[in-house]
Amino acid sequence: MLPLAVIALAASGAGCPAPAVQTSDNPYLPAEFTHGSRWIAPSPRRLYAVMWSGRAVNGRFSVFAHGFNPVTGINEKIMWVVPNRTSARSGKRISVTWRRHGRTARVQRFGRSGDVPGTRRGRELWVPIYPSILRAPSQGCWKLRIRTGRIRTTMFVLVQPQPQA
Repeated sequence: MLPLAVIALAASGAGCPAPAVQTSDNPYLPAEFTHGSRWIAPSPRRLYAVMWSGRAVNGRFSVFAHGFNPVTGINEKIMWVVPNRTSARSGKRISVTWRRHGRTARVQRFGRSGDVPGTRRGRELWVPIYPSILRAPSQGCWKLRIRTGRIRTTMFVLVQPQPQA
């Protein structure tokens, strides 16, 4: 049995280098995704993630285990966005590989849902988007390998346990 202090420390995200959650406007994201949205930059200027669900724990990116957020009552929806300047490097699908302790636990693949209009400095742009539901295998600090076309990056995510009934 783990002491309560250890469980509380794990739940707080201490030691998990998940990216910081941003709330400011982002010129690389379409306007409908930036105003009042929460987002992270797994690979600045190449790949962003807009949080439709998920939450910030101590300002860091976090989701609940198994793809469902009991606080909001919806799935852990994340919209992956490739800015126009790097869209030629993106592919038709995006893959998210969940790794921990040097082992792959799950691979998720999501199709590109098309392009959405965005503006930057008065020009209309079209940016590729990939809607996803992150289904973390279990709680803990997980390393994600994210890949679409020639865009590849890694990031960490703090996965919170599902509350017990």
